Amino acid sequence: MQHHIIKKALILASITASASSFAVSNSFYDTSALTIKHNCTSETTLYSEAAINSADICEGLSEVEVLFGERFGTSPVPGDKNNNLDFFIYQDRDSYEDANISPNSFGIYIEQDPSDANSNGELYSTPFTSGNIQNQSHEYTHYLDGRFNKDGDYHATDQAAWWTEGLAEYMQHLHWGNPSDYVKSTISSFGRDFSLETIFSLTKDDYNTNNYDLLYDGGNIVLCYFIQEEAGALDTLISHSRAGNWSAWSSELDNLESTYGDDFDDFVDDIYDDTKVCHLDTIADEPDTGTNNGDYQAPSPLPNTNWEHISSVTIASSSNNSGDDNGYGDYSSQAAFEVADNSSITLTSGASYDEDWRVWIDFDQNGSFEQDELVYSADNQQSTSGILDIPSSAVGTTTRMRIAMAYNNVSATGGFDGEIEDYTVTIVSGSGTGTDPDTGNGNQESYPVNVGNGDYQHIAIEVPAGTNSLTASLDKNGGSAMLMLNEGSEASARTYDDRDTGGNEVSINNPSSGTWYIAIRGRSSGISNGELVVTFN
Repeated sequence: MQHHIIKKALILASITASASSFAVSNSFYDTSALTIKHNCTSETTLYSEAAINSADICEGLSEVEVLFGERFGTSPVPGDKNNNLDFFIYQDRDSYEDANISPNSFGIYIEQDPSDANSNGELYSTPFTSGNIQNQSHEYTHYLDGRFNKDGDYHATDQAAWWTEGLAEYMQHLHWGNPSDYVKSTISSFGRDFSLETIFSLTKDDYNTNNYDLLYDGGNIVLCYFIQEEAGALDTLISHSRAGNWSAWSSELDNLESTYGDDFDDFVDDIYDDTKVCHLDTIADEPDTGTNNGDYQAPSPLPNTNWEHISSVTIASSSNNSGDDNGYGDYSSQAAFEVADNSSITLTSGASYDEDWRVWIDFDQNGSFEQDELVYSADNQQSTSGILDIPSSAVGTTTRMRIAMAYNNVSATGGFDGEIEDYTVTIVSGSGTGTDPDTGNGNQESYPVNVGNGDYQHIAIEVPAGTNSLTASLDKNGGSAMLMLNEGSEASARTYDDRDTGGNEVSINNPSSGTWYIAIRGRSSGISNGELVVTFN
């Protein structure tokens, strides 16, 4: 298969930065904290609260615009004067929500008034740990769709919701090069017989129904089908949306369903049977991560991190804060984790969803991960802590460990929403230092702490039944942070059962058994090489 080559047709203006007392006075949400300004072009401006990689962000927007133009042209809708875009980037989720943006959103596009040349389009988002911006390509596609495909208000018709979200998903996967084979799980979840008629019947009311995911993933598959199999079939539909003739749009949907419905059903079957894929021109013959070492293969297809990723891994007293690795992080060249039977492990997600977790160690060193090499598992946990099950026969072995986190369909080979990370481990003798959540053996755990200003480090712990007190003490090593403790869900500066703004100690008497969450939020210079000690009495 061929790689898709992005044509660098747009020339980015030189990046400039300046500070001001406010960002945009008439923005839809509060942007007063976003005082750093970056000009991508004369039409696109970034406003950020903290330092960002503006060159990469601007280049990414340019790439999406080129890919979009190759499929839909570059002629704006007649009368659309919304040729300027303001992109507002808050430093973290707390700042994002402080601006009164819904905590359920991970990026927002506001069209404003397209007939007013002084009314700019607006994007709102936050950075991942990696520096990439959440849903950047998805939200920017909304802007391009409104400018080049749709007349009038962006949600001018109930019947364009599947197109709105499906196209944004399609372009985001296309841009990042994700093969999008995970759509197989969509087909499985909703039934292999879901049809054009089903997708076309969805409306914007389905943002509030059980068909919410189908707007995005089903719409994505429909766009895959038409763009790859019947590209010219969309011309009439788009001519109606550009003219704002939504009754004709609706009639054309009926025509498309009757003409292509059976062929679309075959396309869906072919995807499920691995004879066709979505986003054909982004599939490489072999995944290229640039970091894969030895005989171990990177996961294929790469997991999709648009919604979730592995944030950190802690084993015994060592940890790695990885952040978003765009599907696969190969950390096998780092210093090996030393693990023993009963070593404690804490795995933290970079999102707020319940995830399934698996950890394998390749004991026979054959380059793959089998079921009998599974040493830890947990389901439906945003973050999880427990102990590793290591056979004594493995002592002295240095080999590969693979950690997988998925929203569902977790595996060692990828093809899901989530992430996979690889590490090198050395198996040592001893009984480890972990606390068994079933027996409560052991009364203290320690975790290394490294967290930057405004960033969070999250730690999940299992509290045994019968615990009289739970205390978390933080050695900041000269740094500065806040410390929060919360039962049952991830802690934050706003969600906690106990909080110490000085970042020294949090505690609770007679805690309920189960999962508790500790959050450390860096302040000022943050913390480097600190230590958190959790004590159970």
